[in-house]
Amino acid sequence: VTGVQTCALPIFQSLTTSLSAVQFLNETARHAESEAEAVSTASLPPALAAGPLEISLHHVTVHYGAVAAVTDVSLRIQAGSCVALVGGSGAGKSTLVDAVLGLMPVGSGDIRINGLSLENLSLTAIRQRVGYMGQETVLYNSSVQDNVLWGRPARSREELDAAVRVAGADGFVSRLPKGYDTLVGDRGALLSGGERQRLALARAVLGSPGLLILDEATSALDAETERMVTDAVAAIRGRTTVVMITHRLSSARIADSICVMEAGRIVEQGSWDELMQKRSEEHTSELQSRLHLVCRL
Repeated sequence: VTGVQTCALPIFQSLTTSLSAVQFLNETARHAESEAEAVSTASLPPALAAGPLEISLHHVTVHYGAVAAVTDVSLRIQAGSCVALVGGSGAGKSTLVDAVLGLMPVGSGDIRINGLSLENLSLTAIRQRVGYMGQETVLYNSSVQDNVLWGRPARSREELDAAVRVAGADGFVSRLPKGYDTLVGDRGALLSGGERQRLALARAVLGSPGLLILDEATSALDAETERMVTDAVAAIRGRTTVVMITHRLSSARIADSICVMEAGRIVEQGSWDELMQKRSEEHTSELQSRLHLVCRL
């Protein structure tokens, strides 16, 4: 008996030291359950069921705890247009988009989609009209078709073909040994980086979404693949509203309007040409000031 007690002692000590971690996990799970978003089965109003979406933000402020991540932002994104949100890390770009998708609660202000308040819409339904493409391509060890249809398996073959064609992936897919049935490997290891990105774009544009979000989608790409992605996005502009999130101003050339964000605010807004002209004038003014100072000396 003494031997059994001696062997059980380290196990008991190990369990005791783990109790605080178990308690923390249980509290986290309870908090997550209490904060879980209610899933709505309501359908979208006819005005939102098809076509590109118009997004309007009116004096929107979003907080992370006591910190304002977005402050008093007003912005209108016209249906079918391409708008780029540009700025460094922590500027509020992703938070602003999260608020549009209902992933972050709005502290004050109002967000409207095609004139309808986001508060009165089914978030589950509105997200079905949103396509998303991020910096990291998530592919599974399954077929090309399964990966493109992931999350939307009920889409038709015609919609699948259209999405692959829009993404510029139809060429390489047709050359694969089994076409759509070809396995892509774990994380798409059997494909090149450009091919993986094109499948990710095909997934994002599947079913002609009313809103396409590109979240740093081209930041890790080589120049050729980046051009391919931007060409594909330019081709669907007008049929789909596009919001690009990027650190680099150069990645936003195709946008109709570029919004430069700093510390949760939009500090500049205009087309590529307008912003470049402004920077050129500011640079010229700075050089003239320095030249004037030198001449005085």
